[in-house]
Amino acid sequence: MKRYLFLLIASLVFTLSACDDGGSKNNNNVNNTNNATCGDGVINTGETCDGTALGGNDCTTIAGDFTGGTLACAGDCTYDTTLCETASLCGNGVIDANESCDGTELGANDCTTVTGDFTGGTLACATDCTFDTALCETASLCGNGVIDDGEDCDGTELGNNDCTTVAGGFISGELACTDGCLFDTGACTDLTPASLSILAALETADGTGLALLVEDVVVTYIRPGFGTDLPGFFVQAEQTGPALFVAVDPSTLSTAILVGDMITFTVEAMGTAGGLRFAAEITDNVSVASHNNSVAALLQDVNNAADLVSALDDYTSELVAADLTITSDFAGAGAGHMAAQVATTAIASDTNLKLRIPTSILNTLELEQGCVVALAGTPLWRYLTTAQLSVWDADDLSVTSCPDLRVVSATAASDTTVIVTFSRSLNSSTLNLSGAQFTISGLSVTGAAISGANEVTLTTSTQVGGTAYTVVAAGNLEDIYTNGIDPAANSASFSGFITPAVVLVNEVNFNIGSGCDLIELRVISGGSMDGFKLYNRTDLLVTFTGLNVPTNALILVHINGGSATCNPQSAANEVSGPAEHPYPGVTTNINTAYDWYSTNSGLAATDGAVAVYTNLDVLLDGVLFTDDLTGTAAAGSETGAANIVAAGGWTNLDGSVPVGGYIDDLFCANAVMDLNGTGTTPAGTSIQRTSNADNNHSGDWAIVAATWGLINAGQTDF
Repeated sequence: MKRYLFLLIASLVFTLSACDDGGSKNNNNVNNTNNATCGDGVINTGETCDGTALGGNDCTTIAGDFTGGTLACAGDCTYDTTLCETASLCGNGVIDANESCDGTELGANDCTTVTGDFTGGTLACATDCTFDTALCETASLCGNGVIDDGEDCDGTELGNNDCTTVAGGFISGELACTDGCLFDTGACTDLTPASLSILAALETADGTGLALLVEDVVVTYIRPGFGTDLPGFFVQAEQTGPALFVAVDPSTLSTAILVGDMITFTVEAMGTAGGLRFAAEITDNVSVASHNNSVAALLQDVNNAADLVSALDDYTSELVAADLTITSDFAGAGAGHMAAQVATTAIASDTNLKLRIPTSILNTLELEQGCVVALAGTPLWRYLTTAQLSVWDADDLSVTSCPDLRVVSATAASDTTVIVTFSRSLNSSTLNLSGAQFTISGLSVTGAAISGANEVTLTTSTQVGGTAYTVVAAGNLEDIYTNGIDPAANSASFSGFITPAVVLVNEVNFNIGSGCDLIELRVISGGSMDGFKLYNRTDLLVTFTGLNVPTNALILVHINGGSATCNPQSAANEVSGPAEHPYPGVTTNINTAYDWYSTNSGLAATDGAVAVYTNLDVLLDGVLFTDDLTGTAAAGSETGAANIVAAGGWTNLDGSVPVGGYIDDLFCANAVMDLNGTGTTPAGTSIQRTSNADNNHSGDWAIVAATWGLINAGQTDF
């Protein structure tokens, strides 16, 4: 027992000694029972950190699987990981802390249980593990007749709006409301009432008995009649259209109208021709509201209109202007008209963009490929899908530039004269009458004179017949556009004068299979055929070059000479004699005639006008052919006939000529029969002269057995 008492007294003494430390500590660090030094900035025993001293650790080096963030030290000298970051668990299919959902796991939620007043739909989870309510639905109020939030309109309730108050620049029409409570502007328009009246006419089907009021429109152009083009006038109300052609001659109306007049009229009939809608008839009660309205304000510059062809309906009959480059040769475009492809700034190449112009104006302006012209302002015409920038008056077009003047040909007219033909009419004031602007190797030039708009006749020293010469023109000779001569086209070759031959058309067959048709010429006076031309209708069949022929010679022209059927050996033309390329080596040749080949693909066995001209374009002979006594003749045949008649080459049997020319029935009644009644092979029947006489009428001809390469029955040698 004394032993235990001793131990207790010893323990008390030790405790009192430990608690009494001179009173210097005072037990201030009550939060750290393990280390009284926490807060001194030094990591002491029992501390993981102290203040900013972290022992070289950060979030990634301590326990906790942290991936980053900012490690700190707490007041008890233990790590504070509040700002440390752990790898996101979003995407693991489990809704972790701070996640609303994960993947397809929505936590038993749907659209109706999440924030948003949704009534249904499909709830989803976004990639950041928050709810995706894009497919959730709210109760729609559209259709309740009240304009609610998010609605433009509702039913017939438009909120006091009309076409003029909503976006789109509309000036008339009827505003409506879609089923989705948005404005429906389908019936709104930016057209004035005047334009709407034109549009109503254009949208009315072809027919008569109509009563379409077209009101307060301006006359933009009055078109004269050309060829088959009807006279009439164009009307428009706004610069961008629409516009209407009225196929009524203004001179027939009781009320005179002029360009710039604002008029009102009633359409009684609409029609369509070549894709163009037009008013075919109007009542004769046109009223004129005012004169001298600005037509210039309606003019559209279409240089930059890339859709001029593709949106042709939007431009047809509207007044347009453009700067045009002619990019092709001119070709026929209806009676009395020619057309060529053109380019604008926006359309460099489109075969459906053309300049159409009366032939008479084209001949005056002498336009060609490469010319640049300015169209002042005419209504856009059309033919099916082709946009035809059109000219009907010389003032409609001005020429900006054209290619340089070129020497086209030279021909000896006698043994001391040469005719030089140029590509365009000459400025006569630039011609030196001494002939000093021309040189001919081997000849001296002693004079020059204008002998035609585009021709100069040179006086030369005596030429040697058949000798090859070349004439060169100086560049200071100018055309009507002050262009000098193109140095790359300043010369032409010709043969020294030889007395020209005289030839007649002697035998024809337009009915041979595969287009292997034949035309035979007969020489009634020998000489040169150099430069002679053979035509059918207005088509040049062949130009003879280097050919000198004796009296009574025969020249057989083979049509479709580019065909392997009609020219199987690809035979060349015969110049030195009738048997230069003899049969049977050339199976289509005849050894008693000069064989020449035309690349024309075949002659129509309906009607034709065959003519042969000299190198100076003097008609030697012309003959009209037909397949029937009545009917319609081709325009080319009628034009060819007119050319022949103008040179005194054809008449009726009694020697008269129809006042209006050989047109249709008059052509057929006075032409030689019967183109489609001949044989279908060269050995069959043909149409041929029956004597040496040339009376220039159908009485000279008959259908008999073919005699190619021989004179015909009833003929004798000259």
